[in-house]
Amino acid sequence: MGYEGVFFMSGYIMANNVTQWTYGQYLISGDKKAMTLRQTILNPGMIGAAIGLCIYISRLPVPEFLWKSVDSLAALNTPLAMIILGSYIANSNFSELLAFPKAYWTTFLRLIVTALISIGIIYLLPIDDYMVEIVLTIASCAPAATNTAILGRLFGGDYEYGARLVVLTTLLSLFTIPIIVQFAQVLFG
Repeated sequence: MGYEGVFFMSGYIMANNVTQWTYGQYLISGDKKAMTLRQTILNPGMIGAAIGLCIYISRLPVPEFLWKSVDSLAALNTPLAMIILGSYIANSNFSELLAFPKAYWTTFLRLIVTALISIGIIYLLPIDDYMVEIVLTIASCAPAATNTAILGRLFGGDYEYGARLVVLTTLLSLFTIPIIVQFAQVLFG
């Protein structure tokens, strides 16, 4: 959806970061003290989003060398996440992934149920912009993020299970995303 889609996705990502670094951390660690205002504001995702939002709103010109540096770092985002995920998977028993029914149930909830509920909510909201509706739909039916494994590792959770979920949801999303997005296009179009 280009840069405009990225702009619309920013709000979703910010909300997701707040949830991951507060409630998600609490769920993984079991420590209610993890849900603090400080943790909500001072996590890496929120800091980056706040800086980007300030630059966007203020229309400050960004020097070309800085823009190229940020662009280069952005290009590393997916490869670095895949390297981290790959190292987690290499240290776990991958064959257990296919023999673990709970992983399929979690994947079904993530890729189908969550996506359909989200589409229903998007449909009920007074949004009159097709691109916003589709961007939010794509976000809602995307596979589990690598943060599933990374946060599990950081906060003492089962990061191997998180890594397996990322792999399984990514593989199965190749089939579910086109179906979910097609359904949303018919509904919103």
